[in-house]
Amino acid sequence: MDTPKIALAVRPLEKRLDDSKMDIWMLMDYNMRYWEMIYTINLGKIDGLTDETADFA
Repeated sequence: MDTPKIALAVRPLEKRLDDSKMDIWMLMDYNMRYWEMIYTINLGKIDGLTDETADFA
C-alpha cells in the first residue's frame, strides 16, 4: 500500500501552502496534479494486475 505514504508525504506541503495564504487557484492546481498522480499510480497497479492474470489465464 504505497498510496497512504504518498498522501502523508504531500499533506504537510498542502498545510504550508494554506498557511502562507497563497492564491486559491494555485492550491487547486496543486491538488489536481496530486490526485492525478495518485490516480495514475493506482491505474498502473490495476494494469499490472490484469497483465499478470492474463498470463495465468
